[in-house]
Formats: sequence, C-alpha cells, structure tokens
Amino acid sequence: MRWFAAILAVLLLVVGALFGVGYFFLPSAMTVERQALIARPRATVYALLDNLRTFSEWSPWSASDPEAVYTFEGESGVGQSAEWVTKGGIGPGSQTIVRSVENQRVETVLDLGQRGAPKMVWAVEKNPAGARVTWAMTSDCSRNPIYVPCRYMNLMTRQMLEADFESGLERLKALAEQLPPVDFEPLEPEFLQAEPMAYAFVENDVTRDATPEGASPEKLAELDATYSTRVRTAIDESLLVVQQRLTDAGAAVSGPPVMVTVSSDSDRLVFRVGYPFTGATPAADPRVAIGQTPSGRALRFVHTGPAQAMRNTYVMIGAYLAAHRIQAAGGPWEIHVQPNGDLAAQKREIYIPIK
Repeated sequence: MRWFAAILAVLLLVVGALFGVGYFFLPSAMTVERQALIARPRATVYALLDNLRTFSEWSPWSASDPEAVYTFEGESGVGQSAEWVTKGGIGPGSQTIVRSVENQRVETVLDLGQRGAPKMVWAVEKNPAGARVTWAMTSDCSRNPIYVPCRYMNLMTRQMLEADFESGLERLKALAEQLPPVDFEPLEPEFLQAEPMAYAFVENDVTRDATPEGASPEKLAELDATYSTRVRTAIDESLLVVQQRLTDAGAAVSGPPVMVTVSSDSDRLVFRVGYPFTGATPAADPRVAIGQTPSGRALRFVHTGPAQAMRNTYVMIGAYLAAHRIQAAGGPWEIHVQPNGDLAAQKREIYIPIK
C-alpha cells in the first residue's frame, strides 16, 4: 500500500501546488479586448450594437451554432434582452443591455448560468476612416478560494475568446459596410403615436425631366433645381387655392401647412398639400378634397433650414431606418411649421409611419 500512499501524496502535492499558483498568482478577473476599424459613421455602427436583434447577425457564437433559437424582449437600448436555447454548441443563456450612451457605448451582461455572468462593452469612436470599435469582456471569478478552477478556465479560454472577438468584429464590419455611407448622427428622431388630423388639400403630380446619358454634375444640379422649383410652385399654388376655399366656406385654418406623400420615385412625386381646418367644409371644387393625415406609430424628424436642403435630410432618414432595421409603413408626411422667413430658421417636421 506504500505505493498507493506515495501516489496519493504526490497527487495532493500537485493539487495543492496548482491551487496555490491559481489562488496567489492567477488573477481573479480576466479582460479580453479587440478593436476594428469600420468604414462607416459611428452612428451606423452604434445602431447595430444597440439592438440585440442584429447581434445574432454578426456574433461569432451565432455563426458557430446556427441551430440556436433566439427570443427577444423590448426595443433597442437599455432593458432589451435576448435569450437563446440550443441543444449544444454555445449552450443556453441570455444577454441584456444595461447601459447605452448614444453613438458612443453599449454595455451588456451575459447570464450563462453556472458558467458565469461576464460583462461586455462596445466603445465606438469617430475616426477619419469611419469608426473605431473596441470590444471588451470582463469575467470575474471572485476571490473566494472555491473559484480557483475558474481562474484556470479563464487562462485556457483567453486565446479562444480573442479569436472569437476578431471574427465577430470582422462580421460586424462586413455587415455595417453593406449599409449606406451616410452620417445620420445630426438627426434627433422621436417615436410617437400620431393622431389623424382633418385637412383640405390639392393633389399634385410633379415629374422630373429625363436625365441625359452621361450628364455632367452641373447638368444634374440644374435638373434638381428645376424639379425643386416645380414642387415649390405646386405647393404655393395649392395652398392659395385651399386657403381661398376655406375662406369662402367660413372655415378657419387651424395649423401650419401639411404635405402628404402619395407616391415617390426618382422621376415623379405625387403629393397632397393643404391646411388643417375647423368649421364648415368647403364647397365642392374639383381641385380641393377633404381627408385626414396618416395616423399610428411614427418617427418624427425635424428639418431646419431651406426647403432645397430637404433632400439631404431624407437621405439621412433613409440611412437611419436601414441601420436601425426599421421598416416604413407608408409614405412620409410633413408639417411645415415655419416654411417662410429667414432660411436658417425655416422648420419642417417629417413623419415616417413605421411598423
């Protein structure tokens, strides 16, 4: 039995040595960090990070376990959570956004059951080439001696996690760079429930002149200016007609001008423009109709500046919707809060109905 006692003594000595090394020399916390440069504005990257529904589109762990089933709760931002179940692979767990700083930082906590609850942080910084993203994860094994094996686990998984982070950031970069290269950070969107509003309007159909093949930038600018002038003229003439009919009926204008898009493409814009009103309905006129503005869930954006710059605002709105994975439920409508006066002070509210 001496040989057995000797083996047992050696094993106890090895275990004790490993315990001592782990407890006194291995850190209780592990931080893994990797960076990537993405050729898109930081607002685009932040939009993808601040929504756990898109996390599964670029996560390295989703790629390694395609059979995992995800369920989500809440909208993007703080409080949103994702839970997944799987028969193997990454194992079951959940993730919750616990902190979010607009266009700068997203923090989440993972709940992996007995495997721990590591914290993950994505920091997004502006860069001349686009945005620099830093992905960091911290896992704390606690100072309790019973968790010494956790420290060895951290030591063994560090390189694997570093490879996962690099793979995930490459996938995030590829996903982000499929989106429009438009910086929509200046926008200040507001989610709301729009109420219908009765208004009298004239419907217009404005077309753009055909673009010659190989047209120069100067020619394109000229075509844009001509098209904008036609739209502006149609708006002004329609508002005069509506205002006159309301006056004739003894009705009163109850708010700023309203413009509702019926259909739109690169060559043609069909829209209704008029005034909300109270009082008697205007007498029959083939040019003037009565209707209601759209209602329901919507996003509101505010454009400040001349009408000629509205196109840029709509381009930013399109990029915002694409990055945030928001689907429009119809054409936009506008309220021309302050359509005249000093160009810099002109203000128009843009409403996008959303699903």
